Amino acid sequence: EKEKFGLTARAGRRRPLSVFGTLQGRGSDARPLRASHDHLVGSLSLWTKLRAHSGCVNTISWCADDPSLLASGSDDTRVLVWRVPPRISADEPLRPASTIDTGHTHNIFGVVFVPRTPAEVVTCAADGEVRHHDLEAQRSKLLLPTPGGGGGASSDAPMAFKLAFLPGQPHALLCSYQDGAVRLLDLRVAAASRSADVVAQLGAGVLATSF
Repeated sequence: EKEKFGLTARAGRRRPLSVFGTLQGRGSDARPLRASHDHLVGSLSLWTKLRAHSGCVNTISWCADDPSLLASGSDDTRVLVWRVPPRISADEPLRPASTIDTGHTHNIFGVVFVPRTPAEVVTCAADGEVRHHDLEAQRSKLLLPTPGGGGGASSDAPMAFKLAFLPGQPHALLCSYQDGAVRLLDLRVAAASRSADVVAQLGAGVLATSF
């Protein structure tokens, strides 16, 4: 049973269960862990709290290319990027490695790292906008304005909820909206001619997209 859930090495030796170790690739020869499995859930414990946002945290995202990086987005319209060590001490609270003033005017609901580019993230928010952020240059730019104009939190224009890059496509991502639309955005298209194709219209607010 333990081997079934990737809790032992292939050679049969037991390895300590570490979710973060698995993210870092230390358990790359193990089968995927199932978050609903009682043993996994029972082994989880609170190591520390990351305190820096001044509003509710609505979204987090690990960086697939550097699993020590964690991005968080909040009602305070900021994105914080944390560098999380394999072991965290409650006596030494973590500080954000980078703080991004995103340019959003309302609550951030989605943040993702750009695949193959750990120094870049994309966000979406209740203002309906999708924005791109360069962590090293500390620059932010608008990728896609609110559909229909205006701002999602203060008008009939839809809020933008979540983002997901297409597998193997570091330039193409989906964004889900309050109006039920899932829109496809290509980062390679010049800003002046960029638009988002509606690839699905589900008739009700789509809270998340994922691959």
